[in-house]
Amino acid sequence: MTELLEKAFVEAAKLPKKEQTALAQRILAELTADAAWEKRFTEHPEILDMMAKDALQEFDNGETLPIGVSMCSRSHERDAIWRQ
Repeated sequence: MTELLEKAFVEAAKLPKKEQTALAQRILAELTADAAWEKRFTEHPEILDMMAKDALQEFDNGETLPIGVSMCSRSHERDAIWRQ
């Protein structure tokens, strides 16, 4: 276990039991999702290629947002960023 992960667990252990349970559920869900994606990409590597091509096409079409800009932003804010 890395020092950073150990530190995170030490801090998490200080949380109330309900918050520890919620955090554990989020961590386990994330690990499960990561494993599922890894399995899909291993079994069907062409999917990753298709996703990459789609992403590049969206970028070329000006349909992407800069990193850190949420799709949940109000549409007028998002539109202003796209126009920059």
